[in-house]
Amino acid sequence: MQPDLYSYITPGLLWTNHEWLVSVIFATLFDTFGPRGLIGLKLAVTLVICGLLYGHFRRCRLTRVGASIVLLVFVHAMMPWLITVRAQLATYLLFLLTLLVLGRVSAHGVWSLWKLPPLFFIWANLHGGFLAGLGVLLVWAVARLATVWVCGEPSPGRASAGIVAAVVVSVLATCVNPFGVHLLTFLYRTAIGPRPDISEWQPLVLNQQWGILYLLLAVPAVLGLIWSRREHVPALMAVLLVVMAMPFLAARHIPLALLAIGVIAAEHISDAWSRVAPAAPSPPRLPAAVARLTRAACLGLAALLILLSVPVSPASRSAPSLEPARYGRWPF
Repeated sequence: MQPDLYSYITPGLLWTNHEWLVSVIFATLFDTFGPRGLIGLKLAVTLVICGLLYGHFRRCRLTRVGASIVLLVFVHAMMPWLITVRAQLATYLLFLLTLLVLGRVSAHGVWSLWKLPPLFFIWANLHGGFLAGLGVLLVWAVARLATVWVCGEPSPGRASAGIVAAVVVSVLATCVNPFGVHLLTFLYRTAIGPRPDISEWQPLVLNQQWGILYLLLAVPAVLGLIWSRREHVPALMAVLLVVMAMPFLAARHIPLALLAIGVIAAEHISDAWSRVAPAAPSPPRLPAAVARLTRAACLGLAALLILLSVPVSPASRSAPSLEPARYGRWPF
C-alpha cells in the first residue's frame, strides 16, 4: 500500500492495488506482444467461457443445436462486457467456474467443493469481484445446509461438516494476498460506498437499454422454472434468485446474473420450451464428409474473425519524448 498521488478527492489516502495480479498479467502481455497480447487474452477468456457454457448445456441434455442456440443468445447478451479489456474478465470466468462447481455438488458429492479454495485464492489476487463469489457460496451453503437437515438426508452431520469446512477454507484462501485481511475490509467499504457519478454502480432501470436486455433473459428464466419438469435444486434456486436480484443494486452485476441464468436456468428454459413448442421433424443426417467440411468452415470463419480483430498497424510502445515539438508544442 502507498499514498494515492493521483486523486484530487482523497489525496494522501492509502491506495490498495487489489487487482495487482491482473496488472502484472496485462503489463507482461503488453510489453511482450503489444495490444495484440491484450486482445488475445480477451479472446481466450471469451472462448473459454463459451466452451464451459456449451459443455454445461450438453451435460444438461440439450441437443447440439439447442446448446448452440442458447450459447449464441447468452454470448450476444454478454458481449458489451466481454469486448473490453478489464480486470472484470477474471471475475466473469471464475464466477462461472464457481457456479459450475456448485451445480455439480448434487451429482458428485460435497468433495467437489474443495475445488473452490484454490479458485478463490487466485480470484482474490486478480479482482475484487471475488466478493460476489463468496456471497454466492454462502447463500448456497445456507440453503444446502437447510435442505440437508430439513429433508433428512443420510449422514447430515458429515455432509454439514464438509460444507462448512470447504466454505471456511475458501474464505481463508482469499486472505492469502499481499494485503491480508485488509483486502476484505477495503473491498467491503468500496462495495457499499455511494458512487453517484459512475453509471454501472447505479441500480438497473428496466425501461432503459440494459433493463430491456436483462428482461429478455430474466423472463424466460422465470417462466422456464415454472414450466420445467426437471429437478429444482433448492440451493441452486436460492443462488439464482439472489444473483438475479443483484443488478437492481448495481447494473455492473448484470453479466453475473446472465451467467447464473445460463448455468442454472438454461436447462429449465429448454425443457419448458419442449413442452409448449410443436415437435419438429428430425432433419436429415448429413453425410460425414459434409459434416466435417461444415465444421472446418466454421473453425475457419472463427479464425478469420479473430485475425480481423487484431490491429493491423503495430502500436508504438516507446515513451513519448519530453523535448518540445516544433512550434513550441508538446507531443502530449
